[in-house]
Amino acid sequence: MKKGLNTIFKATAIASMLAAGSSLAAPNTTIYGVLDTGLVYTHLNLDNGTDSTDTLSMGSGISKGSRWGLKGSEDINGAKVGFVLESGFDTDNGAYASAVGNRLFGREASVYASGRYGEIAAGRLQNLTAGFGSWGIAAKIISPFAHGWGGGYLGGYKTVFGFNSGRTDNALAYKTPTFGGATLYAAYSGKTDDLKNASGVENKSSSDRYGGLAATWKHSALTLFGSAEWIAWSNTAAATRKADDGYAFTLGGNYKFAPVMVFLAGQYFDNMNGLPTPYELTRLKKGTDAITKGWGVLAGAMFPALAGTFKASLGYRDAELVNDSDYEAKRISASLAYQYNLSKRTYLYAGASYIRDKMDFGRSETKPSEFSLVSGLCTSF
Repeated sequence: MKKGLNTIFKATAIASMLAAGSSLAAPNTTIYGVLDTGLVYTHLNLDNGTDSTDTLSMGSGISKGSRWGLKGSEDINGAKVGFVLESGFDTDNGAYASAVGNRLFGREASVYASGRYGEIAAGRLQNLTAGFGSWGIAAKIISPFAHGWGGGYLGGYKTVFGFNSGRTDNALAYKTPTFGGATLYAAYSGKTDDLKNASGVENKSSSDRYGGLAATWKHSALTLFGSAEWIAWSNTAAATRKADDGYAFTLGGNYKFAPVMVFLAGQYFDNMNGLPTPYELTRLKKGTDAITKGWGVLAGAMFPALAGTFKASLGYRDAELVNDSDYEAKRISASLAYQYNLSKRTYLYAGASYIRDKMDFGRSETKPSEFSLVSGLCTSF
């Protein structure tokens, strides 16, 4: 795969140099960014004999992940060849965003080519059920909060789903042209994370591998999404060496009853290595075993009011350990947020979220809960 990526990068560079010396087309490059900073209050009760905690802190990327990036493209003989380089960071301390690790372009690093037969991309890309970047297509269709405000401040769909959608290294992705409102997608990664599994070999059982198929369909006020995703777990990692392949099936959509947009989605998942992070208040595991299965549903709405936009969602999840069904986690999640646009690029926001779990560990039961309040400012360039 690395040789293939190097070939693609070289071919793109050669094509760019040839185009620069001809009259085919002028290249187009854009610098862009998002800065989101706010305050977060959290009341956490783990129901484990310890006192509940109250925290107030500054947060980054609460409603949108803070980032800067470069996009460029040019037309070559009727096709478009381009790239996306996107870096995530925290505005409260200037560090790399924790979600992308120690990567300069951890949010996305890709080259692509598109034309009459669709689009193909290669590099560090998003899972098809993610809610950000060029290839994360699901979240904005199935949830008013897209991928979740800032990875856990308010309840996006990952709060109640079981597939931990994010980004993958060494990825190839393809989407078809749109026919009759329908678009098909396919993605594959032979090694999903070079940093966490440096010793793993690409396209071998020593590495986690990912594959996904998805489709979207839009007609008038209705937009639908469906996907089937697969993960072959590394047989060298202690947490997954005995786990079967993981699967997740997601179906959802939205409908606009002007001016209100409603959302509904569901997911079934099996053989997942833990539930999506950082959303677990208490981990569902038995010893070191955290391989889970279950289902989740989410309903939401988005509507204008008070000169701004309100977003609301309500979700439920029922999960258990694959190897011991007495270990269960049931969850309800509710969120409400308000956004007020100061301009086309800048808005104020405020929101509240409540999560309550019922954790059953065979002979014991706990009911941890979390209540959060957020408020901040987001601007883009």
